[in-house]
Amino acid sequence: MLFLRYLIEIPLIFVAIWSITNVTTSKDDLIFALWPFQAEACVNVRLALCFFVIFGYIWAKINSWFNYAPVRHELRVQRKANKNLNKEQEKLNQTVNGLQKNIAGLQEKAKLQEEKYKADCPKKSFIQKFFGLFKVKQSSVNTEKDKK
Repeated sequence: MLFLRYLIEIPLIFVAIWSITNVTTSKDDLIFALWPFQAEACVNVRLALCFFVIFGYIWAKINSWFNYAPVRHELRVQRKANKNLNKEQEKLNQTVNGLQKNIAGLQEKAKLQEEKYKADCPKKSFIQKFFGLFKVKQSSVNTEKDKK
């Protein structure tokens, strides 16, 4: 965007300078009468035109700078909010990493407890498992008596 701006500004400056140097007037001096005072100022036409072009360019730059003040303010606010959000995200990432480590530790602990439980419990034979399927549990018998 800056390149495009300079691509437009630089030729315009050259055209302004070229037009100032090619000004032809019948008289080369401008006379400014400073009314309350008894003084007059004689200025070359080309010098006056060059001064006004430069003054207009500087005035436009200052005017655009002031016009973009709200945009610059909003940009500063957004940068500050972005910085705060980045800090919050970093804290959340650290929390997630800590939780993942806790989960990994709990999973390992559960595996160890499961292996210990399997080692402590004797394995049932197929016949014991088969007869266990038809065995009535105490809790189900109590609930049937409560219903009657």
